[in-house]
Amino acid sequence: LKIETDESGMFSAGDRLTVRFRLEDVNRTLIEKEVVVRTISDGNILGSEFCSRDARKPIDKAYDMAIAHYILQAQLLESRHTGT
Repeated sequence: LKIETDESGMFSAGDRLTVRFRLEDVNRTLIEKEVVVRTISDGNILGSEFCSRDARKPIDKAYDMAIAHYILQAQLLESRHTGT
């Protein structure tokens, strides 16, 4: 997950953050997940990845399922667009 911050030098690789964003789906699904910062470029561009949360918790499972559905839908639309 690429994150652009307003402040430079505020984060370090290895930091854990909670991010909240909406998917660009019909429901504008709200996602709240924990990420770990992996890279920093230009001082304020964070490269991060989702951290494992407890997939047995209903809310974590719902977030993971919503993200997976969104990604699969985007891939399907892309393959229809490119004909592959």
